Amino acid sequence: LSDWLAIMKESPIPSAVWQDSTRTCRSMTTNMLIEFATANFGKYNNPQRRIISARVKYSTSNWQFYPSDAATKQNFPVQVAVTWAYIPYGTVDVVPRPPPLFPKFPSDILYPIYIPDSGFRCVPSLLPILVTLLCLVLL
Repeated sequence: LSDWLAIMKESPIPSAVWQDSTRTCRSMTTNMLIEFATANFGKYNNPQRRIISARVKYSTSNWQFYPSDAATKQNFPVQVAVTWAYIPYGTVDVVPRPPPLFPKFPSDILYPIYIPDSGFRCVPSLLPILVTLLCLVLL
């Protein structure tokens, strides 16, 4: 789908390591920052904002468990933030393609005359009838 964008990752998510001797979890992912960049698209007099890029950044810290009893709870801070940045490089004018001049008709519109999709070909016995009808329409 053209509406979906891949999210850029600045670095892979680090894996945390537990050290039992110091009761510390090192390289714990504690912060995640999601950045979106937007720009105007569409008609000049009615532009619409659209996401043009997305990026995720992670940061880590060390968590140390202070209570001596393993059943005791301890809170650790975790942060997630989202930022939006508008990129004012001008409005991109989007002009849709014009509709086709002639609509697409089904191949059996002139039944019993057969017209395949690849080109014009008719049944030979009906050719005089088709020519006569064409002449009548032109007169």
